[in-house]
Amino acid sequence: WVSTGARRPAAAKAAVFDAQGRLLGASTASVPHGAALPRDAAIEMARQPSGVHRSSDLDGSAVYAAWRTSPLSGWRVRISLPAGPIDTAHRRAISTALATSGGSLLLGLLLAALVARRVAHPLRQLAANGGAGLPAHVPVREIAALRDALRSARAQDTAAHAELQAKAEEFE
Repeated sequence: WVSTGARRPAAAKAAVFDAQGRLLGASTASVPHGAALPRDAAIEMARQPSGVHRSSDLDGSAVYAAWRTSPLSGWRVRISLPAGPIDTAHRRAISTALATSGGSLLLGLLLAALVARRVAHPLRQLAANGGAGLPAHVPVREIAALRDALRSARAQDTAAHAELQAKAEEFE
């Protein structure tokens, strides 16, 4: 006696229960009239007049169900879908998100390593050979500025040393 002409997903089941949780009618004939709601579903549905939950169905299978209780009679209308396909889609979405974030992390680490290598190599050359150890063009601006500062400091040091040497020879 539950309408079978209402639009619903193919795997959905519709059912009407009385105030005591006994089946009055269903869109499928797999469970006899008068069957009681499973305990987990009955407890959840007694807590609030409407909602959505994951629970057991009348045949014992896991379902996601939405229900609404009539304020006048206490009767409940419940629409349920098998939990398997929903859970599978949920797991697939989580797996895809984890795989995407893992791939992004690996790509980020690879790019960071490449940038670090691009910066570290000229710095090593600069540390080992001073300003003369780098070519005229350095791809990292800051390292080129450091090289130019070291070259300028070396030129000033050489000039100061020559000036001091000249003064020392003058006093001899």
